[in-house]
Amino acid sequence: MDLSLEQQMDVPAVRFVLNRTAIGRYGLHANDVNEALETAFAGATVGRIFDRGTAFDLVVKFDASNSVDFERIADLPVDTPTSGQVPVRLLADVRREEGPNMILRENVQRRIVISCNVAGRDLGGVVDDIRASVAQSVPMPDGYRVEYGGQFESQQSASRRLAVLFVGVVAGLFMLLVLAFGRARDAVIVMVNLPLALIGGVVGVFLAGGVLSVASMIGFITLFGIATRTASCWSRTFST
Repeated sequence: MDLSLEQQMDVPAVRFVLNRTAIGRYGLHANDVNEALETAFAGATVGRIFDRGTAFDLVVKFDASNSVDFERIADLPVDTPTSGQVPVRLLADVRREEGPNMILRENVQRRIVISCNVAGRDLGGVVDDIRASVAQSVPMPDGYRVEYGGQFESQQSASRRLAVLFVGVVAGLFMLLVLAFGRARDAVIVMVNLPLALIGGVVGVFLAGGVLSVASMIGFITLFGIATRTASCWSRTFST
């Protein structure tokens, strides 16, 4: 079984951790610093320019050539009501960090995919072993969860659907046998002997590796129908 993690590439980033005590000392609020940072990096529209009948937004933002200089970023001036301008390094902890270049989401939540290929074993057994190992060895922080999907999820859905259909098929066969024989006793005798017809199928699955796939389950349902038809023909022969 081979494992692969969804490709992620870390890119350099700058993180600002606000120092609320220092911000209050200069007579500011956290929103004031956030607005200054947002204006510096995302830009803020401060007016409109009209040129030959066309209007353009006038946007103020940090010079693109300075956005890669960590020292210039840390010296970004922030206006204060009492002390003029102070660099943002005095109001926040400016850190160099690395983060993912792309964050993928599903159902409004972040997600990352770990995939594997299974060989020589049934998919359900492998997933059960993975679940036990993850529950025992991987601590899960708050807000995190593990979901098992892909082919395993499709297999589980198909197995549940086939189980429901199998019950419906058995009930339908019993009703048809009652209508054919006119007596429920004969129908019960035929149905009781049907599991013997599955012995060959079970042996075949065992010799093939013991993996019960969706295709094998469909084969068992087909075999059940053929055995019912054969048993009903023999029952009619003996009854006549």
